[in-house]
Amino acid sequence: MPEFSSSIAPDAKVRDFVSSFYAISDDPTKNEEWVDHFMADSTLVMGNDAVRGVEEIRKLREKMWEKVVARKHSPGKVFEGSFPSSGHTNAFMLSGDLEYKLKTGETQNVSWAAYADVCEVDGRLKLKHYRVWIQR
Repeated sequence: MPEFSSSIAPDAKVRDFVSSFYAISDDPTKNEEWVDHFMADSTLVMGNDAVRGVEEIRKLREKMWEKVVARKHSPGKVFEGSFPSSGHTNAFMLSGDLEYKLKTGETQNVSWAAYADVCEVDGRLKLKHYRVWIQR
């Protein structure tokens, strides 16, 4: 479980969403559960890849596993920002580490940061926009 800023530490819904998302991220058999964390018209940016909508997000998720046999996210910290004037009241910055094993047998460790714009839909949190930066 990552460390949450004091403004969101008591919010179980946010804590559960973050821990669930990264646990599912590390399981190659849970593509649909991972995609379900996004809204139908969400944008996702990872490195040079930018996609919009669940079909493109699903394809990018599948591509993420083409050369990787296992990955383990270790989210470190989660910070919240509230921006009511833009309508984005649930914005988060996250940071952590990632270890992944390639199909070649090589293991790599990287640091990452992410921006997540999260909305509540039918009582569930979903990603409206998610962008990841990876430091190799």
